Amino acid sequence: MIPFHRLLGSLLVTIATAAPALAAAAPAPETLRVPQDFDTIQQAVDAALPGDEVLVSKGVYPGHVLILNHNDISLRGKGRPVVLGGTLPTDGEEEVDGGIRIQSSNGISVKGFVVRDTLGDNGVSVSSSNDVRLTGIVVENTIDRDGVGVASSNDVIIDRVRVTGGNDDSIELSSSNNVLITRCVIDDVGHDGIHLASSSDVLVERCKLYEVAGKAFHISGGGSTRIERSKISRSGTGLDSSGNADVDVYKLRFDRIEGDGILHRGRELTVDTVTFKRIDGVAMEIEPSAGPAPEPEDGAPIDGPVSINKVRINTIGHDGVLMLAHGAQVTDVVVKNVADDDGFVVSDRDGVDFERCKAVSVGGTGFSFDNVTNSSLRNSRVVKAGGHGVDESHESSGNTFENVRVIAPGNHGFRAAGSGDTYVGNYARKAGAAGFFVGGAGNSFTLNRANGSGDVDLRDTAGQGANEYVDNTFGTEVIEDD
Repeated sequence: MIPFHRLLGSLLVTIATAAPALAAAAPAPETLRVPQDFDTIQQAVDAALPGDEVLVSKGVYPGHVLILNHNDISLRGKGRPVVLGGTLPTDGEEEVDGGIRIQSSNGISVKGFVVRDTLGDNGVSVSSSNDVRLTGIVVENTIDRDGVGVASSNDVIIDRVRVTGGNDDSIELSSSNNVLITRCVIDDVGHDGIHLASSSDVLVERCKLYEVAGKAFHISGGGSTRIERSKISRSGTGLDSSGNADVDVYKLRFDRIEGDGILHRGRELTVDTVTFKRIDGVAMEIEPSAGPAPEPEDGAPIDGPVSINKVRINTIGHDGVLMLAHGAQVTDVVVKNVADDDGFVVSDRDGVDFERCKAVSVGGTGFSFDNVTNSSLRNSRVVKAGGHGVDESHESSGNTFENVRVIAPGNHGFRAAGSGDTYVGNYARKAGAAGFFVGGAGNSFTLNRANGSGDVDLRDTAGQGANEYVDNTFGTEVIEDD
């Protein structure tokens, strides 16, 4: 039952809208208590006026709670009241069980509820709304829809929300902007953890994601997204981004990932201070954008800038870093314990620079350059590779290798099959085959060293005079005749 003074208050607000002189007659904000003043949460919400708080005591209440066309109201639970999935008819006369829905409203706060057992509708929904805050909410066992869904909304905060169980996304944003997701926990979900679709200016921080069957983070299109200080464990894929997304990742920890750690097919990418451990797939796979992009005048592909810094990768099933983006900057990255594949791979790219990187105990090659141009590898190390230490294919050209040390590779220390490259101050020790195996022409070798090689320290198959050698130190060398 709705108290008479609330009906009177609603009437006064209507009059005040038509006649500003009567605005002072509107009632002061009040606290509407459930079940003390109202039998159901919905009754209290329907009676709420701007500035009011709906306070719900501990207990079990039916959903679907609909906050529609409201401004500046608060819905707060005391003692963790439970909202069970409630029946809501749809346009197709099909009924779904929803939890709490905020629609076409502004300035709404929902805090301190458990939402449980929703079917065919989100546990908590926000649509076509602005300035919404969801705090301290637990969503359990949503079936066929998301735990928390935000659509076409702006200025949303999702704080200390836990989503557990369910067979769809735990948190999904679509076509929404300026969203903060902070201190949330996601575990035991059948699809993706946090899905950001066509959304911009999103910050995800201090979140924990466990037992996610799909992608812990899934970014499809949209604008800028920053994910920081979060942990991902026991998931299908760590982070998957595509389209025109610009992604900034800082201080993440990936552990026990069944697929790839980071798979980026978007535009700009920054990865800083990130650790990967026990990744079954590739730790980081960076590909060109799959979304529409303008073509430059010379027809070359455009990639967003990629920067990778202070990354530690340990115990990987496939490649440590697979780089398929132009103009990437990779600094202070260490790859250890790769089962069968390579530490670092660059393929069909231009202008990729590696600085202070290490590949340690990799099953394949330490650094692989396949059809790579105008790139560099400097001040880096390879220790115990099953294949070559550094491998450059014959299609590559114009690259620089400087101050790179290779220790105990199973095959060649440096396989230099490209052309027009510069090798300065590099060192190969205890290579299984040649320290330096040179197959390309037009290369320059200065101040390089090799010793303890299983074959010879230098083997040049391009022929006499095909390459330039200045002040190198090789214990044994063979330069074949033309």
